[in-house]
Amino acid sequence: MSNFTKTVEIFSGSSIESMGIMNLLESNGIPVYEDNALMATIEPFAVSPGGFGSSVIKVAEEDYEKALKVLDDYNNGINEIGDDSLL
Repeated sequence: MSNFTKTVEIFSGSSIESMGIMNLLESNGIPVYEDNALMATIEPFAVSPGGFGSSVIKVAEEDYEKALKVLDDYNNGINEIGDDSLL
């Protein structure tokens, strides 16, 4: 039996955008994993064409639906980054 967690991509964007998304998800109790964290900051053009979507945020497969809901609420103005009422 494997101890690895299967992850699913939930967001890709710049390293600045990714920081906000990671904070939002983590503040809602969802662990996140970031691909290309260092390279997306240093040389995003080497990671993806044009440098767009160079930072990729993933969540555990079992947290995917909850993460989608959190991001959907955020996009609809329900959830705000740094909103202490969510805790």
